[in-house]
This record gives sequence, C-alpha cells and structure tokens, in this order.
Amino acid sequence: MWLQNQKSLFGLDISSSGISDTVPQWFWNQISRVSYLNLSNNQLHGKLPELSLQLASLVYIDLGSNRFEGPLPKFSAKLITLDMSGNLFSGTWAILCEIGSENSLSYLDLSENLLFGKLPDCWMYWPKLEVLILNNNSLSGEIPGSVGSLTMFKSLHLRSNNFSGELPSALKNCTQLATAELGQNSFIR
Repeated sequence: MWLQNQKSLFGLDISSSGISDTVPQWFWNQISRVSYLNLSNNQLHGKLPELSLQLASLVYIDLGSNRFEGPLPKFSAKLITLDMSGNLFSGTWAILCEIGSENSLSYLDLSENLLFGKLPDCWMYWPKLEVLILNNNSLSGEIPGSVGSLTMFKSLHLRSNNFSGELPSALKNCTQLATAELGQNSFIR
C-alpha cells in the first residue's frame, strides 16, 4: 500500500526482498516517472508489459534473477543499462533492434534465459554499447559483421550457446574490446 501512495518516485530498489508473485499492472503505472528500477533477486514471475511508453524516463533497469517469462518486451531508447539475466525469457530478441539508432544502451545482459535463433544484424544502431552478455542461451548461427560497428565495445560474453562459423573480421574495429568470452560454441578456428 505504501508504494501505491507514492507520487514522486524517481528510483526504486526492491532487490533481494523475498517477493514471490506476479507484478500487478498498477505497479507499472505507479512507477511511470522512475529512472532507476531494480527488482533483481526475487521470485517475480509472469510476462512483462511493453515498457517503452509506460516507462519512457527509465535509464536503468535490473530484473535479473527472477522468473519472468515470454518474449522480450520493447523498452525505451533512453535506457542505458538493461539486465534481464537469469529469467525465463524465450524466443528471439530481434525486438531490441526496433529501438532505433537513437538508443543510449551501453550495458545489456540477457544471459541465462531461453533465447534462441540468430543474432540480428542491427548492431550499427547501438553506437554506445560497451558490454554485451548473452551467455547460456540457445543462440545460433554466425556473428553478424555489423558487430564491428561497436567502436565503444569493451566486453563480449557469448559462452555456452550454439554459435558457429568464423568470427567476423569486422571485430578488429572494436579496438576497445578487452574481454571476449566465446567458449562452448562451435566457432571455426
């Protein structure tokens, strides 16, 4: 009830709170002005609504280590940090390409989900991406050449997927790349 009566929330951290439930619709409406949201390390479950319009001011969201399911929802282009690791999200993640070239995302963690299919070839729209973590999914195919357009890239984690083929030569354009975790895939050496 306390949360329902708040009128000026700009940040909310209820991580590791022992919450085991679905997130009610009123919650998403109530936090429409929040720029920082951390719901990680609970047992929240269910599908997420499309958050691109409801949470347009959100720049940081951590939903990691819950039991959210279904397809990845569409998020605002203003988002800087997105952690949805350790859930049950499934399907492809091509919806993230719909954010467009004006996006601000610099940290993306979708590891330990049920995502599958090929990586979309839309990396040129992610000019500020520094960290990409996709470990422990069922992603497959070759890494698209547009990954080489990530000139701010510092850390790439693709371990334990079904990637194959050669790494694109365009990765040499990622001159700031300091960490690349690629094991347990089928890359050609």
